[in-house]
Amino acid sequence: MISILIPLYNFPVVPLVEELLKQAISTSITFEIIIINDASIVFNEENEILTQFEKVGYIKHNENQGRTKIRQQLAQQARYDWLLFLDADVIPAEGGFLKKYDESLKKNIPIVAGGVIYHRNKPEKEKALRYKYGIWREEKTTEQRNKENHIVVSANLLIKKEVFQKINTVTHNFYGDDLLLSSNIMKLDIKVLHIDNPVIHLGLESNQVFLEKSLAAVESLVALENSKDLLDNLTKIQKTYKFLKKNALHTFIHPLLGIFKNSMRRNLLSKNPSLFLFDLYRLYHYISIKR
Repeated sequence: MISILIPLYNFPVVPLVEELLKQAISTSITFEIIIINDASIVFNEENEILTQFEKVGYIKHNENQGRTKIRQQLAQQARYDWLLFLDADVIPAEGGFLKKYDESLKKNIPIVAGGVIYHRNKPEKEKALRYKYGIWREEKTTEQRNKENHIVVSANLLIKKEVFQKINTVTHNFYGDDLLLSSNIMKLDIKVLHIDNPVIHLGLESNQVFLEKSLAAVESLVALENSKDLLDNLTKIQKTYKFLKKNALHTFIHPLLGIFKNSMRRNLLSKNPSLFLFDLYRLYHYISIKR
């Protein structure tokens, strides 16, 4: 018995729901689908048809509350003990997607992560940064994900309801909320089963939007560190900063990166952005806040 939970904002979600319904019915899974539309500005008319679908609950808010709060509300609405969180801008990569998750329940591991992949047809040049980041940083094999077992992505995550409520400790909205889940999984030593059951991520932001969201996620990272809600050695950027500070290099690296800040930004907004410069740009922002 699985509650499929989808936070929705500004995306046509009907194809995803239709695919999930087809798979769930064909495999005789006991399920429900709950969607909360977080005051979307576009695609409302076409998504409204979901109110007529059986086994689908569609709730629309008039004021935007943010994904963190919406996810918490979805968990509260769910009637079943297993929650499958899916982002609205994904689609299962295979026809046996729900069947694989249903079979994984037999192992009784409280968190099951299926992974995220991307189409190989390159997007418009103004979305090159998000696409390149997705291909090289988010798309990982099961073996790669198992090396960092505690790291999860809520765009495609099956989790016991009681465990989600235990690790979802901050309910105000912030970017990079998957980091908090991953940190609490590590703190509480909760077992995660990584399986080969990906979704395809369809919704790519522009370089500008993705860069601003990434900087906001860095700010959230520092805020959660300061409030002791997040471990300080969870991410690559944290580990790099600790190494630099331990060797008294951060005071040298920061002004050096500052010299190249504008040229790095121009590269990141170009049609051929560098992920190495993306890392340095975020590191500069991180050190700026930590000083």
